[in-house]
Amino acid sequence: MKWLLLFLLAACGGNTHQSALSSAGPGAYAIEKLFWILTIGLGAVFILTLALLARALKSGGNAKKPGGKFILGFGVFMPAMVVTAILFYSLSLSFSLKGSEQAQKAEFRIVVTGHQWWWEVEYPEFGIMTANELHIPKGKNVAIELRSADVIHSFWVPSLHGKLDAIPDHPNTIVVRADRTGVFRGQCAEYCGLQHALMGLYVVSLEEEEFDRWVEQKSRPWKVKKEEFAQM
Repeated sequence: MKWLLLFLLAACGGNTHQSALSSAGPGAYAIEKLFWILTIGLGAVFILTLALLARALKSGGNAKKPGGKFILGFGVFMPAMVVTAILFYSLSLSFSLKGSEQAQKAEFRIVVTGHQWWWEVEYPEFGIMTANELHIPKGKNVAIELRSADVIHSFWVPSLHGKLDAIPDHPNTIVVRADRTGVFRGQCAEYCGLQHALMGLYVVSLEEEEFDRWVEQKSRPWKVKKEEFAQM
């Protein structure tokens, strides 16, 4: 048992694990908040329902007995009101996370194209292309335009935002922001073929100065990099 606990704790370490409860950006904050509202709200409804059920069983299920209408009202209407309120809140949150309007306020744009089974990452403004790895500056809104070269994929970095599909011939956009530096793991969340489980990616959040140096280094001509490598 002790070794099992140590194994589980080891799996929780580091900042590259995937967890929607380890939020590092506004999109993930909102989703984590919804998770706790659902957990607490529906948990309260569950406990209330059990309490009313116990009271109803004690009264023999007779609604004419004292407290029968109370049981009916709080056992049916109260849970329905709570669940309806949570439904409307979750729908409003879903609409607020859409990136079409927020994309206009983004600092720059990254085009991410899903392939079977890897991610192509392009920075059109800087002339940079990478694979399976995004670099972004901390505290800056970045518009990520999602595309697919073959089948439907789903871009999901739990610590930064909810998931969004990459659909062939139908670009989607989300806006992410990392409020702390670190490496955040993402995954394709839509089954896309035999090697779907291997289709992971990393988002690297850097201080603005570090990000500028990374852009400068990646933007230099290939011949310059080749000469530098030869001198090593």
